[in-house]
Amino acid sequence: MVTLCLGTEFLNNYDLESGKFILISLAYDLVRIAPNKSIKNHIHEKQLETHEVVGGSGTCINDGTRIEYETGIISMMPAGIEHAVTAGDDGLYLFAKFFPASC
Repeated sequence: MVTLCLGTEFLNNYDLESGKFILISLAYDLVRIAPNKSIKNHIHEKQLETHEVVGGSGTCINDGTRIEYETGIISMMPAGIEHAVTAGDDGLYLFAKFFPASC
């Protein structure tokens, strides 16, 4: 697996309920998983994670549900949810985002 950390951003978001701006952080990475390799089952205790498949193919097990990954698929793993990803024969490229950023 190769991960290219593309950055961390802090966004000002307006909260309608409180009438105040709140700071939201996110980190985003471009992840390459080699053909037929995996990111084993894991959990992010305090982060929501999203995957946008930008190339290749594979599968994701998201909270026990199998999702076929191909270009254009987007999936979301709430904090505390087990997930794993396996690349297909042609490898897999993911744009992964984490809310809030851990760095």
